[in-house]
Amino acid sequence: MPTLTDIAWLIPAMPFLGASLLGVLFFSFTKTMSRLSKPTGVILFTCMAISTAISYLLVSKELANEIVKESSLTIIKGIGSLNLNIGILVDKVGAIILSISCTIVIISMTLFHLNRYRKKGYVFLFTSFVLLSSIILMLPLSSMARLQIDKLIS
Repeated sequence: MPTLTDIAWLIPAMPFLGASLLGVLFFSFTKTMSRLSKPTGVILFTCMAISTAISYLLVSKELANEIVKESSLTIIKGIGSLNLNIGILVDKVGAIILSISCTIVIISMTLFHLNRYRKKGYVFLFTSFVLLSSIILMLPLSSMARLQIDKLIS
């Protein structure tokens, strides 16, 4: 069974996949998807809630053990000379930043939903917001971003 640090990549991936799927459906069936604001909200809130739960579990594990784990997830392997390796760095500071970011995104999603629900453009804007948020959630886990931040700090 995979450990929490092995599935930490799911934290930004869940909202990204949900928003990407709904984005494809939105551009394929614009008129129909514009009317489906309730299912869109439920799907995106569920994806973000799963990500937030995983990040809280990761924080509780990282606060108990001070283990730094760096792993590499190979997305595209062996297409000619193109190898895309995404380094994931899980440590105490990154786990805390990630859980705070997830909490801020959930609160922002709730406020956005309360403000824009059933208004024109809700599905497109909400899906775009979650897609952007999932990209931002990738930063605390990215080893390249962490290296750049460490260089700036020191």
